[in-house]
Amino acid sequence: MMRILGRRAMFAPLCGVLLLAACSTPAPVMRTDFPPLSYEYLPPIRLSVASVKIENHVTIVPNDFSPQSPVLPTDALARMANDRLKASGNSGLLVFSIDQASIVRTDTGLTGVFEVHLDIQGANQQQVAYASARVTRNYAGDITDMRGTLYDMTKQMMDDMNVELEVQIRRTLGDWVQHVSTAPAAAPVQSQQLTPTP
Repeated sequence: MMRILGRRAMFAPLCGVLLLAACSTPAPVMRTDFPPLSYEYLPPIRLSVASVKIENHVTIVPNDFSPQSPVLPTDALARMANDRLKASGNSGLLVFSIDQASIVRTDTGLTGVFEVHLDIQGANQQQVAYASARVTRNYAGDITDMRGTLYDMTKQMMDDMNVELEVQIRRTLGDWVQHVSTAPAAAPVQSQQLTPTP
C-alpha cells in the first residue's frame, strides 16, 4: 500500500537537516591581540621651535565607527606627533592639530579620513608657517570582525599619514626643519715613530 506523506511530514526532516548544517558552521574567529601603534622606529623630524603642542579638534560625524577600534585614530595620530615631531630650537611653538579622524560605516564597507595641520607660531602667537596632511582609505566587503578590521584600517592609514606628513613638512616647512649631518666621521690621525737623525 502506497503511503502519501503530507507537506508537513516532508518538511520536518528537511528543517532538521538545515538546522544541523547551520549548527555545524563555525563562528568567525574574533581577534584579541592588538599591539599598540608606535612610531619611535622612524627617524624624528627636528624643527626649529622651542616646544610642540598637540590639540584635538575632531568633531563627531554620523555613523563613525572609529570609537570601536582597539586603537583610537585620535590616539594614534597624537602618538605619531609625539614620537616624530621634536622641538630643537630656542623659540617658537609648533601646534599639531588633529582635524578629522573618522572611519564611517557605509553600505559597501568602511571609509576612513584622517586630516591634520601644523602651525608654527612666533612672537605673540602669530602664525609664521603652516602645513597640512590628509589621507583616505576605503574598505569594501563583508565585515565579520569589526574590531579587527578597524584596527587594520587604522594601522594602514597611519602608515600613509606618516609618509604624507613628512612630505608636506619638508615641502612647506623646509626652512624650519633641522637637517642632521650624516657625513662620515674623520679618520683618526695615525702616529709613526720617527727615527732620530744621527
